[in-house]
Amino acid sequence: MPERSLTALVGPSGSGKTTIIRLFMRHADPQHGAFRIGGVDLRDVEPAELLRHVTAVFKDVFLYDDSTAANIRIGRPDATDTEMQQAAGPPAATASSPSSPSSPRATTPGSASSAAACPEGRIIERGTHPELLATGSRYAAM
Repeated sequence: MPERSLTALVGPSGSGKTTIIRLFMRHADPQHGAFRIGGVDLRDVEPAELLRHVTAVFKDVFLYDDSTAANIRIGRPDATDTEMQQAAGPPAATASSPSSPSSPRATTPGSASSAAACPEGRIIERGTHPELLATGSRYAAM
């Protein structure tokens, strides 16, 4: 994975996207090879240190049956009201008007700095969204 990037993983259901995220978040370690960010093998990074620098965002979002503020504060219970409001975004972004980027087509990866196609359990193509679309590759077909 490129250092300091937002990378979108694109592939059909069952293609290994969740497994890649589990490796990325150190919920599991690779049986063979290495998972690297910026050239650093993640097995050489303490999990707590890793979590200070990286995060995973899934297309399926879970919200507790509580207020928006309470849901935001799950990640940081000591957040001030100002910090919580900054995390929530503009007032139009409320729980009553959610939008879901869960289309099976590659529509949301366009905002990522890089994208990776993993249709068969491994990353087979990497690049920016426009680069991968221009190649007519497997990514473009998804």
